[in-house]
Amino acid sequence: MKITIDQVRYVAELARLDLAPGEEGSLTGQLNAILEYMDQLGEVDTTGIEPTSHVLPLTNVMREDVVHECLTNDEALANAPSAEQGHFAVPKIIE
Repeated sequence: MKITIDQVRYVAELARLDLAPGEEGSLTGQLNAILEYMDQLGEVDTTGIEPTSHVLPLTNVMREDVVHECLTNDEALANAPSAEQGHFAVPKIIE
């Protein structure tokens, strides 16, 4: 399948891209090269190979949810530059 310059113009219009006339020809060649490579990949024998979403097997690494001691409110605010009513005080950014 070959891409024509008219198809590149049509897709550029859909994507609202303003292409210069030289870019249209360049993109046509690049897109055709991509399609040729995809055709080469289509010729590879993949019988007996299961489809995958990742090359490597993925597993979730989970740790046990263990309850442990937490900081008290006073300990958490001990090094805060500013605190008010038991909370971190930060400058107002919304008016």
